[in-house]
Amino acid sequence: MDIPLLFGPYGRAALEYGSRLPEYGANAAWFHGFDTEAFEVCAQHHLAPCVEFKTFRADFKAHPELIPTGIDGKPIRFGDKVQGICLSQKAYLEETEKDLLAGVAAFRPTGIWLDYLTYAGWFETPTSRLMVSLRPVR
Repeated sequence: MDIPLLFGPYGRAALEYGSRLPEYGANAAWFHGFDTEAFEVCAQHHLAPCVEFKTFRADFKAHPELIPTGIDGKPIRFGDKVQGICLSQKAYLEETEKDLLAGVAAFRPTGIWLDYLTYAGWFETPTSRLMVSLRPVR
């Protein structure tokens, strides 16, 4: 099986320039979710449609039960930069899987970026709490 290299912009807004993207060597476009119109634009301009699909990320205000907690029962760094959900919430995981499978079956994207396959934490800070708390492995 030959898998082509996919090259193109990320973001729905880039599709406004779909007709020009091939001029720059783009053969794909990445966008969030199973967006019908984005798939149509990709087909019109012969771009491989590639989806960013959120996996373990959620709106904690709408779903407080998904806030990851530490051994002390307190939220793990709850705030603007917390990523990842509590993976013990089976109903949410099943719903996410169902949505992914339905989107793949309906749209057949060329590529899928499973975003936020991670756990609670934020790593794009100068002094990540993960790095501060790590001990050398012997």
